[in-house]
Amino acid sequence: MEGGEQQASDFQDLDLIVDTDMGLDDMAALLMLVTAGARLCLVTTVHGVCAAPLAAPLAQRLLLGVDGSARVVPGAAQSFSAAAELPSWVERHRAKLENVSELLNLPELPEVVSKETPRNQTALTAFLELDIKGVTLLALGPLTNVAAAAKADLSKFREVVGKIIVAGDNTKANPFNFRLDPMALDVVLNSGVPIHMVGTCCRPDATQLDGCLDKSLDHPMLLKILEQHPLSLVQDPVTAAYFLAPEIFRIAPLEVRGSADPVSVMEAKELDIAAYAKLLAKCFASQTKTLEESRGQLC
Repeated sequence: MEGGEQQASDFQDLDLIVDTDMGLDDMAALLMLVTAGARLCLVTTVHGVCAAPLAAPLAQRLLLGVDGSARVVPGAAQSFSAAAELPSWVERHRAKLENVSELLNLPELPEVVSKETPRNQTALTAFLELDIKGVTLLALGPLTNVAAAAKADLSKFREVVGKIIVAGDNTKANPFNFRLDPMALDVVLNSGVPIHMVGTCCRPDATQLDGCLDKSLDHPMLLKILEQHPLSLVQDPVTAAYFLAPEIFRIAPLEVRGSADPVSVMEAKELDIAAYAKLLAKCFASQTKTLEESRGQLC
């Protein structure tokens, strides 16, 4: 791990597809990516933490409030696999998400924005129509959308996607995103695209992270997310950090057994917490534009 000094603007030339189930930690991860200047080619939503009908509008309103340029398309509302029982915390999380747009003062979707996505366009069609090659795909939720694209046109999938960064790892706990659609995980593992797993084994304790932050994080939208879900910064934003600054992680090869032969992936084993804290400060400390300033640039 090298914890190098990088400015948030260093990431503006990095293209990225994000697939998200729009939990509060996903929202923090999207904010982190946008403030770092990552270029979101496409954002797709998938079943999981957020109720499917709410996920895409919520993502679109969030990104309109801070950036305005990313295209958001709804994806799978259910998994390929038999429906897994959702843990009790999901309902509590969903209750918070129902009111989060008002809490964060997110802009309403103007009619012109709503019409940009055709009614019949899904995450699958949007993905396969992308005219890019070798882009990174950041999968923050169950892998249903990703697997659907791989199954529909594996050649195109391999052309578009150069690497998949997955929020989950090979722990015995059977991570939430994998448990919700194990069939999709198997399809993705056997797609032939390089996979990097970033899960619980490299997520810091919230107290450890607080102790490393030498600047107050004062991004207004982030602070409201943290009020609702204090652990947000030690969940999916860690996976986003792997895209932005992979050098702050210790990674190692790992063999994962699917339905076919074992598949070699890369797994994040350890995070340099101090370097992660510096990255958060660069994205969310006082030099970051406020929500109102960001909105002003859209007018």
